Amino acid sequence: MNNHENGVNFSDIIVEMSQPLIGSNQLTVLGGKETFSAERAQALLTAWRIPRSDMPWAVWEFLSEMTPICRANRAEFIPTDLTYLERARVFGNGGDLELRRDGERLFWRFIGEPGEQQTPLGFAANNYWDKHTEHLHQRELTALLWGERDDSRNTWYEARVGAANLNYEVPSDWKRVRLHLIEYSRAGVVELVRWLRPEQEPMED
Repeated sequence: MNNHENGVNFSDIIVEMSQPLIGSNQLTVLGGKETFSAERAQALLTAWRIPRSDMPWAVWEFLSEMTPICRANRAEFIPTDLTYLERARVFGNGGDLELRRDGERLFWRFIGEPGEQQTPLGFAANNYWDKHTEHLHQRELTALLWGERDDSRNTWYEARVGAANLNYEVPSDWKRVRLHLIEYSRAGVVELVRWLRPEQEPMED
């Protein structure tokens, strides 16, 4: 039988079965929907105590530009004007907060440690575990990001996306960057992806 028949990859399921099981006592997953405004987006970030030391990385995407991975120790970690925000992701070992705008609606989702069970003050939230009682399989992996540090240009560059802003705020001796992730899946289907942190991609000998 073809492993991909009916859209099911049995090889992935076998790999998944060897991964740790995660339930509501090990992982917080909250989400919600709001009417979008720059003020409401800012209030949501404030409710999650952003910036915070255990979530020191962020990606900001606007209609006209994108800020790649930046660090909380920069002067302006949260952009001053969120009017044209399309997506944002603030993440670290403490949690992964994602904001996504769809027209006049703002969707958000937080994946983090079990101690983060409280709904952020002033916002309604849905708890993932209220409707999903089965445990999830957890798998850690990395994804290589676009670009390589070009010391001659003092910037990051990738020919396939030459116009993209790839100036990752990482240590100056890093040549390539990868993103450390955790996948949470059930029956071979990925349910959630949590961003942890950027890492240096080991250089080949």
